[in-house]
Amino acid sequence: MKKVSILVVTYGIDLIESLSLIAISNLDLRNIDYKPVLKIWMNKYSDENIYLNEEIKDKFEIEIVKSLENKALPIIYNRFLLEQDSDYAILLDQDSIIEDDYISEINQVINDMNVYLLLPKVVHGDTLVSPGRLRLFFGTLDPTLKDRKGIIKDRDIVAINSGLVVKVELVKKDIIKYDERLKFYFTDTKFLLDYNKLGFGIYLLESVISHDLSELSDSNNTSRASVRFSDMVFGFRATYPNGVLRILLESYLVYVAVKYSIKFKSYIFLKLLVG
Repeated sequence: MKKVSILVVTYGIDLIESLSLIAISNLDLRNIDYKPVLKIWMNKYSDENIYLNEEIKDKFEIEIVKSLENKALPIIYNRFLLEQDSDYAILLDQDSIIEDDYISEINQVINDMNVYLLLPKVVHGDTLVSPGRLRLFFGTLDPTLKDRKGIIKDRDIVAINSGLVVKVELVKKDIIKYDERLKFYFTDTKFLLDYNKLGFGIYLLESVISHDLSELSDSNNTSRASVRFSDMVFGFRATYPNGVLRILLESYLVYVAVKYSIKFKSYIFLKLLVG
């Protein structure tokens, strides 16, 4: 049986509040003949939020990284993938709810086929939010993907990081890795764009996981919004350094900067755009 490890990245919360870890603790692993590694990377760690329930300790080999800073996702992902002895790895954020069928389907597929990247259907409420398709430089929703299953080789598929399953050797053999120039914004889209160029195809799982996108909505806090905007500007520009799309991109960024400047009554967004 091929082995799968799991990474959960949390941000400044008690571990017992993580929807992902609650779901993982409830998984039925009786059909798995090994004890999987569960690595928990705690960004913005504090001594008060490290409690884990006993169920999860019994089912997994637990590794915890306590980071006082908010380490960039590509650095976390690449380090995790390079360290693993497993064949595949699952990446999760703190608010994704996985169930037994997700794990069972992954195990069935990777033991029957040679696949490099697997994507679940991710929903927020009743809306499919991942995978989607790239239109210009935007990820857009495509409800038709909810009914597709198996290998697809569409080159415009994009997805969020959470729930993604990757064959570890891709990173260990330096075939592909997360772009460490980026921090958070666009890390998933850039990884999928790079992966799609390889032509290996993506396996779309039938399994559906629930994901909370509320933390990604616009904040009413100017400081938080400005950090996200700065991250977005850098992510877009690093992904599209030149060409026609870059011209369209800059026009879009000006629009967003003006919109946010009006909303937050602050020129910080225009300064970030030209700085």
